[in-house]
Amino acid sequence: MQKIPKTWKPIVILVLFAVACGGTAQRETASVTREREAESVQCSLSLAPHSDAAAIQRAVQAVTDGSLDPCAGALPQRELYAAQLARIDEGDGADPFLVLVFWMRLLHPLQPSPLRP
Repeated sequence: MQKIPKTWKPIVILVLFAVACGGTAQRETASVTREREAESVQCSLSLAPHSDAAAIQRAVQAVTDGSLDPCAGALPQRELYAAQLARIDEGDGADPFLVLVFWMRLLHPLQPSPLRP
């Protein structure tokens, strides 16, 4: 069996350390992602099928500033959540509406609440 040269020893140690820490970091990231998903819900808002970009922008702004609730009262303390547009879905022939889907994310206790009118 060959000996590892002295110049390679620090590199080998660093690689082993990086591999060991990488698994821990990935598990922690996955754990944080699961916690964030548990602290968020998806809500949607339907718009007329012929809504233009300005109407969509007004609806997104109204949800973001808290003057329109896409969850229709399903969240008991709406002011503790921040809205983020997730996607815009188009309805099919039977349901031609545009559907704005929002992530409603629970705010961290130290994070300032979004400004409400």
